[in-house]
Amino acid sequence: MSSRQPGDVVLVEVPFTDLPQSKKRPALVPMSRGQDHLVAFFTSRVEQAGADDVVVSASADNGLAVDSAALVTKLFTLHESLIVRPLGRLSKSDHRAILERLVNLLRATVDL
Repeated sequence: MSSRQPGDVVLVEVPFTDLPQSKKRPALVPMSRGQDHLVAFFTSRVEQAGADDVVVSASADNGLAVDSAALVTKLFTLHESLIVRPLGRLSKSDHRAILERLVNLLRATVDL
């Protein structure tokens, strides 16, 4: 059983579409079920963040090395085995901002 909690920031192994290669990226865990985790990736290229992304300042608590944007529209489900290690935990305000953005985006689809 996994000990991942909503708000955890982890380093994950992200497979490329060609699968033999991968890249390590930080990711937020908004939700877990057993060994499967819904994650939102972070990018350090905050200048390329979209209107739906949330910029998070780096801190010792969250484990991000530099200010990063949570890519709210790029969610991925991955198995515990792809988590390299924990990095930290988001502040309640950063976690809430990301989840509120995600919920608002999902609500907007109801009006389509």
